[in-house]
Amino acid sequence: MNKTNFLLADLRLISKSILFFVNAAGCYLSYLLILKDKNQYSHLLRKFCVAGSHIDCNQVTKSRYSKLFGLIALAEAGMAYFVTVILWLMIAPLSSNWLAPLWWFILALLPFTFWSLFIQAFLIQKWCLFCCAIVLFLWINAGILYCQISIDFAIPLVESALLALLILVCTAAVMYARQAIPVIDMQNKGKWRVSNSTI
Repeated sequence: MNKTNFLLADLRLISKSILFFVNAAGCYLSYLLILKDKNQYSHLLRKFCVAGSHIDCNQVTKSRYSKLFGLIALAEAGMAYFVTVILWLMIAPLSSNWLAPLWWFILALLPFTFWSLFIQAFLIQKWCLFCCAIVLFLWINAGILYCQISIDFAIPLVESALLALLILVCTAAVMYARQAIPVIDMQNKGKWRVSNSTI
């Protein structure tokens, strides 16, 4: 292996490390939003969810626009996405064949980032800083992957099928796990009650 190949390998490893860190941060923010919808507030949520007259996570995440196709909360979809990417990065080699399906997956999600910003800016007229950070993480993912793979219209079938299966498994796992998160009953002086209601 010559010096150029070593350099490319190092750059790919660095890119993969950045992707892992960015998606871990996105996973954490999505988890915080899920907790918020269960009326559980961390220090970060208390500090950044409501700030000034234009920032209010509650109005964004509890609006009628906060569910994907009316079925799954965007916080849950974000969690499923970030977990999928993390697991894919852990099992996939650095070859373009394995990264290409991930690129197309992210590319398909980018229109939702514009929709998220649009509804915050014009329909709800409130901003959720955590939601905006998640949008930024999606674009960082897309940018890094765009630089790492040779973009063409050939989609590797085996790798794409494996990624699709992983997406389904992670989405099902997140939707199942949400049932285990207790909901704070705000009508009962902060006592805990376990609810199987959706977020």
